[in-house]
Amino acid sequence: DNISMAFVYGVAKGKFDYKVSIRRESEDLLAFDDLLAVGAVHLCIIPTNTYCPDFRYLFRDPARGLELVNSMMEFGRQAVLNSYWASKEFRDAYWNGEEPPATSADLEKLIVLGFNFPPSQFQLHLQFIHGPLFPFHEVRARERSHFNRGRFFPLEYVRAALKLGDKVRVDTPPEIDDLVGKLEGLGLDYVAMHEAMMQKFEDFSKRFDIWRPEQFEYKVTIDSKVLSLTTGLPIPDPDPEKIQKIQKSDNESMRNYGIPCCSYYKHIKKPGSLKEFGCEAP
Repeated sequence: DNISMAFVYGVAKGKFDYKVSIRRESEDLLAFDDLLAVGAVHLCIIPTNTYCPDFRYLFRDPARGLELVNSMMEFGRQAVLNSYWASKEFRDAYWNGEEPPATSADLEKLIVLGFNFPPSQFQLHLQFIHGPLFPFHEVRARERSHFNRGRFFPLEYVRAALKLGDKVRVDTPPEIDDLVGKLEGLGLDYVAMHEAMMQKFEDFSKRFDIWRPEQFEYKVTIDSKVLSLTTGLPIPDPDPEKIQKIQKSDNESMRNYGIPCCSYYKHIKKPGSLKEFGCEAP
């Protein structure tokens, strides 16, 4: 199921209920908590006024594509400021009691934004991740085994590409390797921009150093050993499924999905009313 578009079209239920943990919504955009959050604040922002399967389609009309991703970025910033930074309780728990940023632009050093390719859902969705990450994901990011190069594309990279205008305009979305190669020829270094993004995750860890051993019952090592944090001793022959259950339980207990509630998108569209990005009639 294309669940993102189900939200847009007001489909109530598929394999499960399609209510969603909404943080901000408008006629054109929807920001909601990611069910598979990697940190306390992890949103997805989708457009609801066009159908755009993935970020390659933006190059059909680079100027409009840039306008769209900029609006998604700012929409997410405002959602985070109003839903999370506005809560003193949340700031004390996750951000060392820091005062809210003075402007949305001041969030820049605290967030990582980007697109997965291939996408998990075929509607453009901006991953909006605010530090800190949950411990498991923090370690994976530090090891460079998360947000993998060639799979995750920083928003900074996509925006810089779209700013090239007619030089990158296409009629048919290109293969991803062809797109990266073309952009490299135009002076955009994907590898360097991806590594700069990964460094941000390490900066998050230093600024928001909030995780303590006493908050947890077990420690799972890189080689999949499970240690009791009470005794310091390994759990003999841990079941791999138990390790996965520990990690899943951690995520579910720390995430904010559905708090205070889930709901349906209010500004639903009529089926067939949205045109594919770049194919709209002039």
